[in-house]
Amino acid sequence: MKLNLLLLIPCFCAVVSCAPKQPAGESPAVALLTTAHCRQTIADFSKAVQAKDTALLAQSVSPDFSLAIASWPTSAFYLQHILNQLSIDSIAPAADSVTAMRGSSFKQQTNAVVYINGKPPVNTNIVFDGRNGKILYVDYFDRVSGFDRNKPAQLKAVIPIEQAAGDNSIIVALKLNNYEKTLRFLFDTGADGIAISSELAEKAGIKARFSQNASAVGGNAQVNISQGNTVRLDSLQLRNQNIAIFEKVRDNIDGIIGLNIAKSYIVRVDFDEKKMYLYDFGAYTYPAEGETETITVPKGLIIIPGTLNLTGEKAVDGRFVFDTGADYYFMGYAPFVRSNRLLLGGFKPEGQSATVSMGISTPVFEGKAASFGFGAIQQTDMPVSLQGSSPGNSDWKPQADASIGIQLISRYNFTINLLEKEIHFSPRLQ
Repeated sequence: MKLNLLLLIPCFCAVVSCAPKQPAGESPAVALLTTAHCRQTIADFSKAVQAKDTALLAQSVSPDFSLAIASWPTSAFYLQHILNQLSIDSIAPAADSVTAMRGSSFKQQTNAVVYINGKPPVNTNIVFDGRNGKILYVDYFDRVSGFDRNKPAQLKAVIPIEQAAGDNSIIVALKLNNYEKTLRFLFDTGADGIAISSELAEKAGIKARFSQNASAVGGNAQVNISQGNTVRLDSLQLRNQNIAIFEKVRDNIDGIIGLNIAKSYIVRVDFDEKKMYLYDFGAYTYPAEGETETITVPKGLIIIPGTLNLTGEKAVDGRFVFDTGADYYFMGYAPFVRSNRLLLGGFKPEGQSATVSMGISTPVFEGKAASFGFGAIQQTDMPVSLQGSSPGNSDWKPQADASIGIQLISRYNFTINLLEKEIHFSPRLQ
């Protein structure tokens, strides 16, 4: 039985733009879990599965529990849907060993058997989070939802990319619905959806169906949403896409496309070759050189844990958005800046400006950080921007503390793999 879970929840567009081998703070190695611990955790998980109770499941799964590309709590919704469709009698351990997974400092796996009423038993891998001893994913449920982690990933398309004049933003050519004109869209991983201007919407015959609240850098705003659209990338099609319609988007482009591409394919961006490689999800081998960093993807944004040290005296940990649509190195959001008193601890601004997103203006102070890093990626004397407080952001509660922009990201070629919740950074030729 194969369920198309990607169609169960609409991809609502909440645009956030303009704006590791081990996570920050983790020790280099995590001790292997005991067999007894894994057996007990699987037994607890099995009881919750039999009860079809996702609240009970939460006790045995990691906060980063995934089902295919979905993270918790969305993965809980998907798993509940699967459990409602299947009659699972139990899940039992099938191995007396736990092994560390290659390429990860904390993922550990063991084998189990899924017993389904009236059907042959099914073998599965169960992967644990060695940091907390709980379950990260069960590949049987991934297979039910149409994702096979063990199948070799196949190259599906090679898309030329353009880098915008004046910055390193990634531009891709695409078409919308039956509109014949080829359009230039910004590939913006700081957005969880697609956005176009009202002018383009009128030309392409794209109609808004409803409005909803969206998060912008500095606050929140209402946006109009169109449903059921098709995006055409080369020979590939992304169907049933929502599109946000704004009065205008960034100058010199037709629109913005966010994680829609990465939710459908493994995405490798090679700045040196000026190409985007798209692979179907499965077992993928990263380039030999480089570093693989662990990410989380809560509510449609890629989050990387990292550490900022502005003056060389105090390091501050945070959760940072991986944002290819942001034309800067690093932007600290106002709540993060306020709570850590970053503008009051010896930071010396070299300039001041403002960001404007969806009509919300926020003051920004620019300068240099003594060091910044996430995982094995480390920078010194790096340009940073810190948001100041304003009436528009006093009640703003962003999902992350800051964002990493294209000026830093473009120092590396990168691969986004949402199935494994990883980004691989490769050194550039130039």
